[in-house]
Amino acid sequence: MVVALVAVAFALWASGRDMAFIGRNPFGLDPWMVRKAVHLAEYAVLGFLIFLALGAQSRSTARRALLAFTLAVVCGVLDEASQRHVPARSASPLDVALDATGAALGQLVALALGPLRRSRGAAPPAGGGPP
Repeated sequence: MVVALVAVAFALWASGRDMAFIGRNPFGLDPWMVRKAVHLAEYAVLGFLIFLALGAQSRSTARRALLAFTLAVVCGVLDEASQRHVPARSASPLDVALDATGAALGQLVALALGPLRRSRGAAPPAGGGPP
């Protein structure tokens, strides 16, 4: 879990950097669209991870989803606000909207995978369980 959070933190940091170190765009994609897709993807991962991390603390799925969504959106707002102080960067309400959409999509994936995770972990241990 810590490795995943560090990876998301790096992705957020890297998205605010000059992406020239990645190299040329071999597919001819619009750089603006790539940046927006990255916003969506990184916040999908963040929303997914926050939702899973809150699983042990919350019995209500709706409450957990709302809290995870709120935390991810707050991260997006803070990310955009910090960009106001970076030369050649600007804060964008569109990016916050993409961040929120990504966070919601990440939670939907977590919800969809939930029954799969439970069914794999629901088998009783060999020899029965505790009395």
